[in-house]
Amino acid sequence: MRCSEPNPLPKIRFDNLRSQTKKHLIARARERHITFQEISTLQDWIATGPVAPDDDWFKDFGSFKVAGCGENVRIFLSRGMAPYGKEIK
Repeated sequence: MRCSEPNPLPKIRFDNLRSQTKKHLIARARERHITFQEISTLQDWIATGPVAPDDDWFKDFGSFKVAGCGENVRIFLSRGMAPYGKEIK
């Protein structure tokens, strides 16, 4: 890769999460009443190989949001909660 070429954006991943992060996400999904069907929608989106900015981002699924930094997913947010970072369409 030449220096003038941009670095590829990271792909969002769930398979490399630390155990503590996985536990945190599961707890937030339960706390915020995110359903199995909604998690399936999230999994379908992840399967498409979405790319993320190097910094903070979020994806709005309507009934909930997922937010992260780079390739790492960090938290689930309820519909009314305000996310931060760049929105991924």
